[in-house]
Amino acid sequence: MSIPQPTLDDRSYADLVDEARALIPSLAPQWTNHNPSDPGITLVELFAWLTEMLIYRVNRLPEDHTRAFLRLLNGPQWTPGPDLDEDVRLAVLDLRKRHRAVTAEDYEVLAREADPGVARARCVPRRDLAARQEADRMVPKEGYLSLIVVPGRPAAVDPLSRPGAPLPSADLLQAVGADLEPRRLVTVRQVIVPPLYVPIQAEIVVATRSDVAAGPLRARVVEALERFLDPVSGGPEGEGWPFGRDVYCSELYRLLEKEVPGVDYVPALSLTSTVPAGAPRALAGEELWHEEGDPIGIALQAHHLPWAQIDPARIAIGSSFLPIRIHVEAVAAEEVDLAVARRAVKTAVQLLFHPLHGGPGGGSAWQVGASDVAAAVAGRSEIEVVGNVAIDADPGRLFTENGATGVRFVAGEMADVTVTVDV
Repeated sequence: MSIPQPTLDDRSYADLVDEARALIPSLAPQWTNHNPSDPGITLVELFAWLTEMLIYRVNRLPEDHTRAFLRLLNGPQWTPGPDLDEDVRLAVLDLRKRHRAVTAEDYEVLAREADPGVARARCVPRRDLAARQEADRMVPKEGYLSLIVVPGRPAAVDPLSRPGAPLPSADLLQAVGADLEPRRLVTVRQVIVPPLYVPIQAEIVVATRSDVAAGPLRARVVEALERFLDPVSGGPEGEGWPFGRDVYCSELYRLLEKEVPGVDYVPALSLTSTVPAGAPRALAGEELWHEEGDPIGIALQAHHLPWAQIDPARIAIGSSFLPIRIHVEAVAAEEVDLAVARRAVKTAVQLLFHPLHGGPGGGSAWQVGASDVAAAVAGRSEIEVVGNVAIDADPGRLFTENGATGVRFVAGEMADVTVTVDV
């Protein structure tokens, strides 16, 4: 399909005559006879006819002129093809291609085109991400531009990479840099770097049916989380985890409960971020907490990607759960923020009942009293005084000992704990 030529001037003969007649009163006030029989009007009509022919020629571009324009666009080495319309189409398409790296999007597109080994690229203006310390990476630097390259093909991956945290090889970084060097603005100092990864560890309690095998279910949970957090093919859209997007506990709850076969529901899920020894290009992420003391997730900066490190041994699976509601009244230590104190109380209680931290769920019966809960909370430095502790559960499981309420668990039964706090 040929590209339609634009109409440079669409005035007709009648338009030209009307335009000329409208100018007569201002240019020649003494000329009052505007009838067609007037010699002046005859000349106006003659010139309008000649002008209309010139306009027709203006709107028709000769083929030789078109080829001359295409040679200006494509360079003196350009050779015309047999089809002029096809030459025009190809020239227009070439004009739409990115040849210069000016915007952040330009850098990201050109980096992916520079080498087939580039799966993703992220441009971070005014940052030197090659700096050794994270504090230096966060300082704005005028004239600097950092491009993060994520490899996709095995041949482009550095051998030092860890599973789930692919690093580009030195050859890939060099190839991208060499391609972008002649395209950058003269005043830009471009830095081509591998990604920075934030490790994501999790402790998860999964409720399932008694006929579901625990081993394969753990494997499915790990696989789902690693797939969701994958830097190349994960994320909500399946196009790689977005740079700088925080990892939220709520999304992982939804993922496990809706997409992993065998998972009934998830009573507890918490995230931490610790860098393994010797891991290159990795740093710990900040834990996010709600002011009521509940975990939100792990924060990522604009140049960070998540690195899923899900240990199957930190996944507790049970088929029998006892719902428990615990309310704690406490006084925060001096100069401790109330939100931090609430978090300390809830963490202490949840760890007390957590099957991975000595709580119920083992092969023998287990019981805990309000005094045990108070002692666990009092052990936190953020809390100065522990007041009343109330435990609410199935009446058949509650007991009273020395005036304090407690709760009993049968062998293999885990706790589904809800904690409320007054600080």
